[in-house]
Parts: sequence; C-alpha cells; structure tokens
Amino acid sequence: MLVAHAEGTLYADKVYNLLTSAQKQAVSLVFIAPAASSMADGSTNYMTNPRDNIISAMRTIALNGRFPAPLAANRNAVAFS
Repeated sequence: MLVAHAEGTLYADKVYNLLTSAQKQAVSLVFIAPAASSMADGSTNYMTNPRDNIISAMRTIALNGRFPAPLAANRNAVAFS
C-alpha cells in the first residue's frame, strides 16, 4: 500500500507509473487530500475533506487552466469533526 498526502500524491502517481504490471498488482494507492487530478491506478481510494482550504484554493486556481484541478472532495465534513 502506498499512502500519499497532498502534493505527495503527484509523486505517488509518477512512482506508480514506473512500476511493472506485476508490481502494480501488488500495490494499492491511497490518497489523503490529493493535489492530483486522478489516481494512476484508476481507483477512487482517496479522502478529501470538503473544508480543506488548501485543496479548495488549488481547485479554484486550476479554473484558469494552468494545471488540472485536484480530485473533488468526497467525504462529509462531519467525519472530520
């Protein structure tokens, strides 16, 4: 299991893409507050608090097309209380 947080998710995707097919079968990605716009393994194993101001700001800035928007928040903020 490869767990990555924030901008580390960008590196995790790069590392995952360097793995062989056999290695990819043995690795699962889990992202916390991903800055990445997708997960290299095609999964949705990530968690982002909708009240994460940094990721939300990145998503807003991404609207100008300078970089892809981070994955959308997908967890109820109550879970983070």
